[in-house]
Amino acid sequence: MHPRRAVLPGARTRLVCSLLAPCAAGAAVISVRDCFNEQDHLADWVPEGTGTVGVGGVWAMRLFRTILAATDLVEIPDPVVVSALKTAIHHKALLIILHVLESTSDSDRSRVRDFRSGEDIVAGAEYVQEVLQALRNTYYRFLRRHDPVDILVKTGFPWMQIIAQAFREKADAIFLGPHAGRAAQRGVVRVKGRVGSTVEGVTKYEPCPTWIVNRIISARMVRLARILVCVDFSDSCRAALRYAVDLARSTGGRLILFHMHGVPPSPLYSREQYDTDVGRCCDRLQHFCAGIPATVAFEYHVWGGSHPHLEIVRGALKFAADLIVMGSHTKSQDPKWYVGSAVERVSHRSQCPVAVVTDPSALLVFS
Repeated sequence: MHPRRAVLPGARTRLVCSLLAPCAAGAAVISVRDCFNEQDHLADWVPEGTGTVGVGGVWAMRLFRTILAATDLVEIPDPVVVSALKTAIHHKALLIILHVLESTSDSDRSRVRDFRSGEDIVAGAEYVQEVLQALRNTYYRFLRRHDPVDILVKTGFPWMQIIAQAFREKADAIFLGPHAGRAAQRGVVRVKGRVGSTVEGVTKYEPCPTWIVNRIISARMVRLARILVCVDFSDSCRAALRYAVDLARSTGGRLILFHMHGVPPSPLYSREQYDTDVGRCCDRLQHFCAGIPATVAFEYHVWGGSHPHLEIVRGALKFAADLIVMGSHTKSQDPKWYVGSAVERVSHRSQCPVAVVTDPSALLVFS
């Protein structure tokens, strides 16, 4: 079965990075603020009324100025943080590492479990500094390549602190693991193919795309030369495509759009019917791609299958994708919000990060 394909020429957007001087507290900031041409945006394609970032808009032409990486590990290097560091180094972005102290009480979040002894203690200023120093020691050899990095230690519910910090710092991406690293120690039973409550909480309110990372990304992947966009024609999928276009315009990468045609489990389903259905899907996908700017190189593929997450992972391997971009599950009439089974299963199996984008109109209001 040979998927149809369309390829358009692409162009590279040149970034001019700026370095800011060290701050008084010993933390310098390396950023690309004000490095984009304000005239260079998706105004010819993005619907009117959308902003450049945040709820109710799209994340247009920001790429990575500020990356927020959340970790629950202290003395062990977290693949999430290491991947965020590699991305920040390559894109010259400010990196903020956030650790939310592991609470032992739902009513008093200041009571935490000591990361060394496991004892129940009250997290005072001295303990916070101890955790902060331990984090600096853990990532010392990584931070030497990208000095400085802001490291924050907070108490509270992890997803709430992550969202609050993302809004406060105007983060352009949130890096998370699919599960908390110490879930077993807390007595949490992991379900295979399901993301943790922190990821689910963050994606409900995300002020920027959430990147789910389950292994350290390679040096090739940080260039974002090949971006796989999973298409199901939903509103969140359209938002995901807009984000992918932003990335491709900024990095000069190629978009690879993929749609899986669900094959009925029936022996009466003929090859002729399959070819007809795939042709219709290709026509629909071609129309879906019509708004992509001519300066962005892209191709699209359609083939049949019965399990979307397996075909997406297969496509990522086949096309050597550096990033998978997916829309979260949202239904206007569904009162129950969840990230989506395909996103959950792909994020556990993928060798590259999975960027989750939610339709801005479906995001919950965070206060």
